[in-house]
Amino acid sequence: MQKKYYYLPEKVYASKGKRLANLIIDRIVIYILTFLLGILSFILADMFGMGGFLRFIENMTAVEELLFGILVSLVYYTAIESITGRTIGKFITNTRVINKGEKKATPDEVFIRSICRFIPFDAFSFLGSEGRGWHDSLAGTFVVDIKKYEEEKQIREGLDQLGNNTEQL
Repeated sequence: MQKKYYYLPEKVYASKGKRLANLIIDRIVIYILTFLLGILSFILADMFGMGGFLRFIENMTAVEELLFGILVSLVYYTAIESITGRTIGKFITNTRVINKGEKKATPDEVFIRSICRFIPFDAFSFLGSEGRGWHDSLAGTFVVDIKKYEEEKQIREGLDQLGNNTEQL
């Protein structure tokens, strides 16, 4: 039997508090990763005599620093959400990203989500009534509370099974 498209009820969406926690936690992780990349660059440059690279890092303009931060964020979100469907923040808050087909978001959907995070004020867009951010709606994805989503899924599967049993009578 082919799975039908199902509209996700808002009650399974991650709460605004969890979305905010995801944002804060993931920002902290990105800052830590950026710091560790700086240390790693220093060690590797020192080991291989690449002083020019270190001078470039030390003398980066504000625009170059911004672009570097965007690159680190883009790689972080795209890589980890493509592989696991969750970021570190989502692991901590027990939420995950799914697509309209209720599967793990595809790498393309995750990449769109990641790019859209750089739209000005996107971080506040999930505060609307629906609780989906622009990076969710533009990519066709949802951030769901895993516990609530699994409970809803069990109810739907039970109702589908009940419907199938009554058709056989």
